[in-house]
Amino acid sequence: MTAFKLAPSLTQRLYDVLLKFCIRTYTYTADISKVFLRAGLKEEDHNYTKFLWIKAPNDPNSELIPYRFASVLFGATSPFLLQATLDMHLKKSNSPNKTKISNNLYVDNFQGTTSSESKLLNIYDEANRELLRANMPLQSWVSNNAKLNQLIKT
Repeated sequence: MTAFKLAPSLTQRLYDVLLKFCIRTYTYTADISKVFLRAGLKEEDHNYTKFLWIKAPNDPNSELIPYRFASVLFGATSPFLLQATLDMHLKKSNSPNKTKISNNLYVDNFQGTTSSESKLLNIYDEANRELLRANMPLQSWVSNNAKLNQLIKT
């Protein structure tokens, strides 16, 4: 019998994510807007994701309309695929904070802590810039820092 070796999880352990909030002074959270709709398919792959739609559901003789997905089907997407996509983008990045950004992602959430207000503001700028480059913009920012909260409002 052949033993299967499981690939390591790319998702941070929830315990580690929560523990971070007990360590440093400033916290921040955000989430990626409509994340699973942003994993696009190449045009040549659209034909592999066809589905049929009934034009008039109450009519048994109704015409069937073929549609094609332009993004990865929500139910077929996993946190692994999302994290692998984000990791691939961040590895190509020149951002000095790319490792911190990657390490602070949990599925479609971005959260972390720091003891420095200047680092907090820098992380906010860098994370927004890097994830926007990947067409994964961050939204719903929240922090316990007044300066960052004022920046979020503008």
